Amino acid sequence: MTMTPAGIAPLFEPDHCANCFEPLPADYRHRPWLFCNVLCRETANTIRYWRKTARDGRFDADPEVRYAIGIRLAHMLRGGYDSDVRRIPTDVRVLVIERDKACVRCGGPGEEIDHIDEDGGDPGNLQLLCKTCHHAKTAEYLAPASQDQSDLIFVLLIARVVPTAPAQLCDDEIEWVAAERTLRGERIVRLRSAAVRDQAAASEAAAARKAAALALDFDDDDDEDRDEDYYAGYGQNTHYAAG
Repeated sequence: MTMTPAGIAPLFEPDHCANCFEPLPADYRHRPWLFCNVLCRETANTIRYWRKTARDGRFDADPEVRYAIGIRLAHMLRGGYDSDVRRIPTDVRVLVIERDKACVRCGGPGEEIDHIDEDGGDPGNLQLLCKTCHHAKTAEYLAPASQDQSDLIFVLLIARVVPTAPAQLCDDEIEWVAAERTLRGERIVRLRSAAVRDQAAASEAAAARKAAALALDFDDDDDEDRDEDYYAGYGQNTHYAAG
């Protein structure tokens, strides 16, 4: 566990969401791994990027960085931005650049690849845009934040971006990548072991039920329930043909 300079470990609780601390499903196949949903994962990603750029000076020096953080926050307020789904493979990027050659809106130099309507990396849903046209298109889908939303962003800033030491482990822009890999592996091992134990317990219970059912079928006192006609005049335990 990473320690802050004050000697206090950033908050993290095994088998709970690293961002909001809600319990995670007891299933090693759950994604996204250490977060309850995509929104929580992308919130933590944004916090780390914000912290990193604030500390290395890029947030103040580069308007593109401030713009990128603003867009991330806007997507977060709309319910999350699944970066995995929207990731474009290198070969598809090359194909789109070679196909479009220039910004499809203004004809200027193409700089960025845009998803036209939906997520995914299908070339038919991608187009090459210049930075200005891409920003303009993105702005078409944005709306001013409400007061409650602005308050939420301010709380995140004060509680998780401004402090020198990360308040939560997933906020740590230096240590999280390595810590996440370790914690993810530990969780998978823990849940798989539990699944094996549960399966073994279920098998034992099923075997016990089967044995109990067989015992009921093989009742030593079963003869008491049979009427006289059952023995056909040959008496109990006389299981051979009469001469």
